[in-house]
Amino acid sequence: YGIEPKLDDEPKRSFRAANLSSLDVLRLPGVLGLSASYFFHKLVRYSLMFWLPYLFAKELGYTNATAGYVASMIDLGGVLGSIMGGYFTDWYMGGRRRAFCVIHFSLVMAGLIFVLSESKTLLANNVAAASVLLGALGFFAFAVDSIMTSSLQQDIAEQAHVSQNIGAISGVVGGIGTLGSVFQGFLTAYLSGQSWEVLFTIMSLLTVVGGLLLVSPAKNERSRSMGVGLLPR
Repeated sequence: YGIEPKLDDEPKRSFRAANLSSLDVLRLPGVLGLSASYFFHKLVRYSLMFWLPYLFAKELGYTNATAGYVASMIDLGGVLGSIMGGYFTDWYMGGRRRAFCVIHFSLVMAGLIFVLSESKTLLANNVAAASVLLGALGFFAFAVDSIMTSSLQQDIAEQAHVSQNIGAISGVVGGIGTLGSVFQGFLTAYLSGQSWEVLFTIMSLLTVVGGLLLVSPAKNERSRSMGVGLLPR
């Protein structure tokens, strides 16, 4: 009586982060697919951001000022996409299917780019239609980018039980994505020399590839959500 049991019998846990090399990070489940996906998404997004003003002026006959204003609709739509995309993935399935959401956002984005490839005549005579199309494209492009560089990385780190290494994962994914932004200049310069339709058709296909590279992480999410169950509403 009066003797309190000791509560320090629990095994001590080390919170010191394990040192993972870049190769170790890429071997984590889902990281390689996410990195490759981000490479393609960043390639496409930077190509659109940097080249659309030039292409709209050259191919559609817009003045330089009009081409710049219309192309800026991508950024305006991107502001809304970055915000709303995050809220949507938190809401959908209790925040447990972010890779699934990114895949579908990517497919919508690819569809919009394909519409862009087939609408040269319409867009040449309709600045409003071009602005709406690019605003919608920017919405999904930036939503994808925002999710892939934040909450999706955290989800993958938690699934691999290496949340303490989220910085390393972010660095590897971001570095590989940056390669896409560098490579886009050479690819876009070559494809734009072919034709408007070829350029945007290829960009649409690359966006689909980027989305499909997340199928494996999406399957992991599905298995995890079925095992754990959904959060109560």
